[in-house]
Amino acid sequence: MIALFRDKSIVAFFALVICTVLIHFHIFYVPVTLSANSNTGIFNLLVQRYLIKLPPIVITIVFILLILLQSIRLSIVLNNSKMYAHQGFTAAFAYVFLSGLLPNAYLFGPAFLVNSFIILLFSIILKFYNNQNAKGLLFNAGFLASSIVICYYPSIVLLIVTLCGLAILRPFRMAEWFILLIGIIAPFYLLFATLYLNNFNFQQIVIEKVKFYISFHQKDAWYFVTFFTIVLLMVAAFINWYPNSNRLVIQIRKNWVVMLILLFTTLLTIPIYTKMGALPELITLVPMAAFLANFFVYPKKLFFVNVFVFLVAIIIVYNNYIICK
Repeated sequence: MIALFRDKSIVAFFALVICTVLIHFHIFYVPVTLSANSNTGIFNLLVQRYLIKLPPIVITIVFILLILLQSIRLSIVLNNSKMYAHQGFTAAFAYVFLSGLLPNAYLFGPAFLVNSFIILLFSIILKFYNNQNAKGLLFNAGFLASSIVICYYPSIVLLIVTLCGLAILRPFRMAEWFILLIGIIAPFYLLFATLYLNNFNFQQIVIEKVKFYISFHQKDAWYFVTFFTIVLLMVAAFINWYPNSNRLVIQIRKNWVVMLILLFTTLLTIPIYTKMGALPELITLVPMAAFLANFFVYPKKLFFVNVFVFLVAIIIVYNNYIICK
């Protein structure tokens, strides 16, 4: 089955659509659940005020289309950047695959919306390297990263990723760092200026909304089975990624370092924001899918890969059964 997604073909595209529906077959039994907490950014207000008013069938269609479009967009960005030895839909399949494996991936909320902008931000950061006139890109990257943070607070780690992207992909130039910092500051300046002009209470509207929690909840046994499965998938991904990444040109290796930073920083948000109901694990989908695609791209013999995918598919089926039940 994995061989289908190693090519950029119409067959692979339709296979991806079918897999997206099958992996989330719970939509045929229960409507997609909206998840929004008013303490985690503007996107929560968008979900609470507008999306919640839509009919369940519309929400379900938007949910499936969003996963499909995000997966394809991620695959296009990584393929155009030559992050893999072979171009195809492997990253898209990895994204869809993980979206059915994560325990809270069936919840449609701000985290899923933010993933679209994380992919866009990463595509901009990749253009830093060897760009003769990067000032506009730097400002746009900083502005976008801060805007995402305002929309969804757990994505604050994207500021670190953007700064690290500049440090890794370009030689040090004080003017460029200054432009990036202006881009980062600009959205916050506009937000506070708007709140001030409208006589909002900063402590009530903004400061009290940003709270950090360290929390590790007690989960049932099946949660840890799913968690252990994700860990195994990522171990397999890194085993295939590391030796093959050394064969890539320096620009691509640097791109992978930025993706690695994105993975580690988004993972750090999970224990911090879980108690807020922010579902921060969903923003790890982008970097995890990028690395997991290596497990689908590089092995020459796919028997073991297909068996592993089949076993994980059984867990996904059971996850859907729990949702439906």
